[in-house]
Amino acid sequence: MATLTDDDLDVLLRRALSTHWPELAPAMVAPLGGGMNSATAHVRVAGGRYVAKWVPDGHREALRLGGEHALRVQSATGIRTGPPVPTSAGDLVVAAHGGWLSLLHEVGGAPLDGEAAAEQEVMADVLCAVHGATSRGDRRGEFLPAALWHGPHLDVEPWVRTAVGQVLAEYAALGPQPWATLHTDPAPEAFLVEGDRPGLIDWTGATDGPVLYDVASAVMYLGGRRRADPFLRSYHLPADADLTHLDAMRRYRFAVQAAYFAERLTGSDRTGLTDPAGNHKGLDDARRGLVVLGVIDEP
Repeated sequence: MATLTDDDLDVLLRRALSTHWPELAPAMVAPLGGGMNSATAHVRVAGGRYVAKWVPDGHREALRLGGEHALRVQSATGIRTGPPVPTSAGDLVVAAHGGWLSLLHEVGGAPLDGEAAAEQEVMADVLCAVHGATSRGDRRGEFLPAALWHGPHLDVEPWVRTAVGQVLAEYAALGPQPWATLHTDPAPEAFLVEGDRPGLIDWTGATDGPVLYDVASAVMYLGGRRRADPFLRSYHLPADADLTHLDAMRRYRFAVQAAYFAERLTGSDRTGLTDPAGNHKGLDDARRGLVVLGVIDEP
């Protein structure tokens, strides 16, 4: 899998700006690190501030669709999402260094950490607005890539395949749930506040799915139901839904975490990590979550 050093990123961005966004060249470029699946950099020009995001090959559609979702959500809600800047040819992503590159509008503000009740209330309000503006009605069925749930990566540790199968069976037995556009990874640091203006960034991976998935993801990042109580009290589900199935979706979310890190471990994917042990930690965190929620026993 292609990887990027900061120097690589600097070189490819300067070339890409000249070729695909010539109106923004020359620019000041400053790598800022990346998430689990990306490398990112600040891009500064006289007329604006942007963030360049590079993802490895295989993530093109997630980057492109995430940009489209970000644009639609911002248009529908007024919440700042950092949508992509089209190239001179009108593309949202371009090939670069064995992967794919997008240039995003920068969203200013300070990231939340979710410790204070007021911050959790902001997170809930933003997700309510996103889900309300993008409602798809009640649906059922899978909404994440099928490859996540199949393949030799599920055998990376003895418990993974069994736990994933059990959780998928539980999810398949649920009735129709309210669906909307999901962020899919609403960690507190993805929410930025500038004055009284909230923003929600990092839309790569966004998709339509059950709103409880975003709720369960936020609860996971906030440390569980008890610590996420202000968030849960502030998030208002659609009128025909309740939190009855939240724990089922929390189990599903931890199964996603397990399959995701199992896949990274099997493929030796260290994108976004400074510590090679990070993938093992992610898998172990998923295991502990599934133990707490009764899917597997403590070894």
